[in-house]
Amino acid sequence: MPNELVQRSNAFHNDILDALGERVPANDRSRVTLALCGIAFSHGHGVAAMLVDNPTVAMALVRLNYEALVRANWVLFSADEAWVETFAGPIVDNNEPDFPRMGAMLDRIAEIPACRLATALSELKQRAWSAMNSYTHGGQRQVARYIGGYDDDMLEEVMRTVNALVWYGARTAFHAGEDEEVGRRLLGVYDAFQDCMHARVEA
Repeated sequence: MPNELVQRSNAFHNDILDALGERVPANDRSRVTLALCGIAFSHGHGVAAMLVDNPTVAMALVRLNYEALVRANWVLFSADEAWVETFAGPIVDNNEPDFPRMGAMLDRIAEIPACRLATALSELKQRAWSAMNSYTHGGQRQVARYIGGYDDDMLEEVMRTVNALVWYGARTAFHAGEDEEVGRRLLGVYDAFQDCMHARVEA
């Protein structure tokens, strides 16, 4: 994988965070959404940091990155107020509110026109869910790559996918507290780093 792509990916992630700035949540829904976006960004940064030198760990983070982003969109656009209030509150007796299953969350946000990432997130699940699970849970793919190694083309594909997820996370965080200036800054970052993502990734 070209070292330049890794360097530009790290710069892309940093510029996204700079463009978003310090988001101030207006309510519990925004607070939980922004927290999940932040978790997704952390996973994405971890992939970029380790993909070359420790791809086994980096590949295991891709599903976590994706899952946090789907959950962020479900919380922002679909979760009912009672669920959000409970989730945003203190943990009681070690019990946490359950998220719906991944497919159910994707189906629900697909019904909501305001969630413009639903199609892209669903398509990624169709293409890569089995692989993401395998690399996270010690499946055949992970074992085979651990034994035989990771080729550069595969690592480059993963890096571009993770960069797309970082971009989707930025869009989700923006919608959690829309600000026109932030939107303009994000589009500037997208224009500068579009080459780090797949060609099919839209602004």
